[in-house]
Amino acid sequence: VFVDFAQECIDVAEKNAAWCDFRTPENARGVCAPVENVLQQPSRYGLDDPFDLVTITPPYEEVVYADLVQWVCESPLVAEDTVVVLEYPTEMGTLPPTIGQGKLVGVR
Repeated sequence: VFVDFAQECIDVAEKNAAWCDFRTPENARGVCAPVENVLQQPSRYGLDDPFDLVTITPPYEEVVYADLVQWVCESPLVAEDTVVVLEYPTEMGTLPPTIGQGKLVGVR
């Protein structure tokens, strides 16, 4: 599932998935919505099960990382064994080894 606020980005992601021979929408589909809405209310978008892998590449200067981490930690899409990859600018330094009251553990 690809989530982006811009329909153009969703269209490109779905086209790339089709070129990679994923059977869209069964194996790859886009959701055009703010990520916070999808993380907080996934069933509204037809998403009911936690993901194995979540990758997040937000627009660096348009996101409040504390809010983003909170949404991820509280989302029903993120289970105990979900791998979360969060891209952030090097100017932020290194995130603590655990964030979200210990729900997310990681390294840079």
